[in-house]
Amino acid sequence: MRLIIEGHLIPHKGIASWCKEHVSSREQWKQEIADTLMKWVDTKDYVGVHTSGSTGTPKVIQLNKYSMRESARMTLRYFHLQGGMRALLCLPAAYIAGKMMIVRAMVGDLDLVCEPPSSLPIKDEYGHLDFVAMTPMQVMGVLDQRSAAMEDIDQLIIGGAPVDQLLRSRIQKLTTRCYLTYGMTETITHIAVQRINGSSASSVFHTLEGVEVLESDGCLVIQAAHLGDIPIKTTDMVEVLDPYSFIWKGRADDVINSGGIKICPQAIEDKLSTMIDDSYVVLGEMDPVLGEKIVLLIAADAYPSHRIESLRSKMLLALDKYENPKKIYFVNRLIRTATGKVKRDINLYNLKSF
Repeated sequence: MRLIIEGHLIPHKGIASWCKEHVSSREQWKQEIADTLMKWVDTKDYVGVHTSGSTGTPKVIQLNKYSMRESARMTLRYFHLQGGMRALLCLPAAYIAGKMMIVRAMVGDLDLVCEPPSSLPIKDEYGHLDFVAMTPMQVMGVLDQRSAAMEDIDQLIIGGAPVDQLLRSRIQKLTTRCYLTYGMTETITHIAVQRINGSSASSVFHTLEGVEVLESDGCLVIQAAHLGDIPIKTTDMVEVLDPYSFIWKGRADDVINSGGIKICPQAIEDKLSTMIDDSYVVLGEMDPVLGEKIVLLIAADAYPSHRIESLRSKMLLALDKYENPKKIYFVNRLIRTATGKVKRDINLYNLKSF
């Protein structure tokens, strides 16, 4: 493994010295990388990893190094990554997605280009990259401002949040092979992937080698030897097609119960993706009659009345009766976790309706 940081190549024998120099760096992204590398080679058989906090209070969980190593090998095999290939780390190394990019580079002897996490992580001077992991927000940033650089990426995995129809449509012409991933901290990142562009594009997730899935009470259950003997039951609503493939429908934690009808906000958000250019989220708001009502939050200055009416007309045509938002709110920004996931607690927002 070699590191490439700010254009400087750090050979394998120089990594330990770089880590000692930067483990207390004022630049947090470098400190996180150094800390991850040093803890990987210490005498402990586990690594502490921060959860994102998207479904509750952020916490630190301990992940077995053997399990992390096996997860890395599964990814290396699936994407046919070999020693000397170039990968890009542009995610925070304090969290599992960033840590596992580092572990994959070590296990697979990859050259790892390291970039500070940002909404625009690709630079023109990087040249060809064999493997990159980004969030949907980062992919949109690159497509908006450096779309030509995307063609230098061979394989791109996208995770951390659902990919809406607008982003799916924008990546269809790329030669880059793009995949949506399914996973979480507890599963040591992805256990399944979905090709989302090219002739093999699909809405179905396919598990990595050694992973099987089943359905319990409408939610996904994961069985994988590298994760231990106890199956992991998630709160993700799915349709399991067979032990190795499934369709993701949304999170049971996010379901809105409006007048006794259970509504998945992610399904509504997907339908709205071609209607709204700004960031947005669909939430449930307490209502004395319905229990909860569907509301739409848009991160933008308030639209003029004619634009709001146009949006409402489009929603009436595209959404089912019970999916139409009862209110539209405009907010300064959507509140996100450290890993970029939108927080779905409506009480966090200062709301003004239209």
